[in-house]
Amino acid sequence: MPATKTFVLGLDSATWDLLEPWIAEGLLPNLAALRARGAWGDLRSTIQPITSAAWPTLLTGKQQGKHGIYDFVRRKPGSYAVEMTNASMISSPTLYDLFSAVGKRVASINMPYTFPPRPLNGLIVGGLFATVTGPALTYPASLWDEIARVAPRYCIAPDYDAAAPDPLQRYVDDMSASVEQRTRVAEHFLQQQDWDLFVLVYTEPDEIQHAFWHCLEGAELPEAFADHPQRFGNPILNVYQQIDAALPRLLELAGPDATVWVVSDHGAGPLRYMVYLNPLLEQGGLLRFKARAGHGSRLQRLAKLYKRSLPKGVRAGLRRMLGDDAFSVIKGQLETSSFASAIDWAGTRAYALGSWGNIFVNLAGREPQGTVRPGAEYEQVCREVGELFAELRHPETGAPAVERVYRREELYSGHELERAPDLIVIWADRTICGRGGYEGLADAVFERRWTADFSELPLTGFHRDLGVFLACGPQVQARGRLEAASLTDVAPTILAQHGLVLPADLDGRALGLHAGLAEPGEAVLDAGAWQAEHYAYSAEEEAIIQKRLEDLGYL
Repeated sequence: MPATKTFVLGLDSATWDLLEPWIAEGLLPNLAALRARGAWGDLRSTIQPITSAAWPTLLTGKQQGKHGIYDFVRRKPGSYAVEMTNASMISSPTLYDLFSAVGKRVASINMPYTFPPRPLNGLIVGGLFATVTGPALTYPASLWDEIARVAPRYCIAPDYDAAAPDPLQRYVDDMSASVEQRTRVAEHFLQQQDWDLFVLVYTEPDEIQHAFWHCLEGAELPEAFADHPQRFGNPILNVYQQIDAALPRLLELAGPDATVWVVSDHGAGPLRYMVYLNPLLEQGGLLRFKARAGHGSRLQRLAKLYKRSLPKGVRAGLRRMLGDDAFSVIKGQLETSSFASAIDWAGTRAYALGSWGNIFVNLAGREPQGTVRPGAEYEQVCREVGELFAELRHPETGAPAVERVYRREELYSGHELERAPDLIVIWADRTICGRGGYEGLADAVFERRWTADFSELPLTGFHRDLGVFLACGPQVQARGRLEAASLTDVAPTILAQHGLVLPADLDGRALGLHAGLAEPGEAVLDAGAWQAEHYAYSAEEEAIIQKRLEDLGYL
């Protein structure tokens, strides 16, 4: 019998590595009760395991080559300029679109990459990376009045305020307030709206794990943060317990007949080093900067002055004088310009953009000043990049830092393949992670953000490949731990549970949670003709998003 309702709880960055011990200790009793009566297991993330690629993959049931979102930024065709990605750039129908096309109602709260919200049969409260709160955040726009009344402090994500008297305590307090306000909104719409699919995503676990992994029991504790466990306790556990405490009321409102899912877009673990990819490419003779060590343009010197020299008090004073939004715009434009002007494109064969480990070849005919001809030269550059990363060693252990460098055709396929990076770095040691783009002026290849200068949010946690899934309800017959599933499997399983025909071009499969699932067939919507109206962020909006991404270590 098809499911009548499905309630999806998204816990961004949740991992069984944390949840299982806490469940065993009785610290998450409501999540434990859900798991005891359902099927659960690991949920393999995307390559790379980042929010921007992962949530669209869950929503579409397709890998990046078909939905088109590989990173938080993408190149503008025919230019070295980049733009922030958003929901309008997802080039395949989502679970929401497929439900709406057959008259089923959807409610979505805080799902990343649902801004700008597009029309559907139901409601959307946009999530990361929306830039504003207000009517523009919701569909329909009139919903905002209800949110403002029910949760007047509702926000998309708490921002780190380095100018606050105690910025880390402020961040912890804001996380708790954010969970509470998000829960209020979910409870309100669970009661006030008819729905067949209700999706609620808490992104707070990811954000708190980035900044406070060192407060976990047994985690490496940097000397600069030695007093944090005493000052802050365990902020990560506190966030999960706050969400766990909200579960009984949420599930009561969802109703006893609802199929319940708990999912995360990726897992999490400790972070030790960021790897600045463009300086590494420079060392390998694949990229050339116009000038180094303070001999560059005025923009370069200003960028270095800001990033390396201004004391925390001066930075805070600039923020107060200019206002946070204006300061972010100026800083963002400065850094973007310094990156673009710092590189000698005529002497560059490969460069990095975005987060994790995405490398682009400076290809003639594609890039404005491409130096590498297609064919043999392209293949040679790809080999050199692979050899360079194969030689990279962990700065402490001396072990290989990279597992493998893949060509994009080895990992992705589909009509969005041309947007993919040419080369994808897979890290052997997941305590290190790559960063490209704006950090072209960095002097070191390896760097930690483990200093007591809280002008930046400290980073001691980052992502892992395996997230979590859990499914239970009257229609779910499977019990206990199942073999690893993939993010691409979530959408087809939910479609099948509702008796809907599965589009033939999905990359995932319906998991065997109960008998009688629908078979693949003709798509409800023609994915090949699918195209949302393009939305381009303004400079002010991009600056807001860039700050959030920088705070969390993505740029």
